[in-house]
Parts: sequence; C-alpha cells; structure tokens
Amino acid sequence: MAVKGAWVLMVPDSEPTQHRATIRTPRYEGTMVFVPDCDRAVEVCKDLVQKEGVQVITLCPAFTHKEVNRIAESVGEGFPLNVCRTDAPGLMQQSRMVKSEGWYR
Repeated sequence: MAVKGAWVLMVPDSEPTQHRATIRTPRYEGTMVFVPDCDRAVEVCKDLVQKEGVQVITLCPAFTHKEVNRIAESVGEGFPLNVCRTDAPGLMQQSRMVKSEGWYR
C-alpha cells in the first residue's frame, strides 16, 4: 500500500477544487493543493485526512504559526503536520518575487 501525503500551498486567487494535482508511484501518492487562505486550508486539510486518507501533510512557508496551529487542531492531535520554512535571505528574495507578481495588493 502506498503512503499518502499532501502539500498545501497558499496561493492568491486559487480554487482548491481546480488547483490540485496528484502523482502516484507504487509506494507514494502525493497530492498538491493550492488554497487562497487559512480558512480554506483548514477545510482542505480536514478533507484530505478524513475523506482521502492522507497520512501526512506539509504546509508552505506562507502559513503563520497561529494558522499552523488552527490546521493542526483541525486534523487532530498527533497527526504528522510538517511546515516548510526558509532562511532570511531566501525569504527576502521570495517576498520580492511574489510581490512583483502582484500577490500583495
């Protein structure tokens, strides 16, 4: 049986039902879902766990500590929830990049 994982990324103007993809190998099934905000991330993560059988979720660096906590509470205590983080230079470069693309209004 394959391990089921998911990556949830916060992307402006995204729609989780449309902006998602799954890649399968014999040992791993990975689903990537774009969400526009934390409220939708909470819904998506709960569904991934409860309805799709996802066993581990990784969140992008855009989620704050408080938002990660909300998501952790929604998927249940002890669920393996990972969060990507970056160093200061990488964060500054990424911030400039997404700002130039109009992510921040």
